[in-house]
Amino acid sequence: MARLRSKVSLRWLCLLITCSHPPPLHHLLAAVLQIIAPHLEVMAQEMPAIKFAKLNCTTDANAKKIAMSQGIKALPTFHLFRGGEKVAVFVGGKPQQLKKFLLENTA
Repeated sequence: MARLRSKVSLRWLCLLITCSHPPPLHHLLAAVLQIIAPHLEVMAQEMPAIKFAKLNCTTDANAKKIAMSQGIKALPTFHLFRGGEKVAVFVGGKPQQLKKFLLENTA
């Protein structure tokens, strides 16, 4: 699995990787992100040991390189890191499945 270099010492990091696409894919992805965003805020409060972050590869060329190096094939994609090491990947925008994924992989 890939290693994430960070100046901040985190126990867990859940990184959401997203990009904008031409219509109609852009509208579909935007709708999924709008649906999941409030759930991510709740999960962040319920799981304080996990730091949630977003990497938008549309607005940042370096972010796009990172996304490409991680082999992103579908969006949204969540990468779970522990101590800088990627330990698991979740693809999809279903909040309950994401929460289950996080609970199972951070136990």
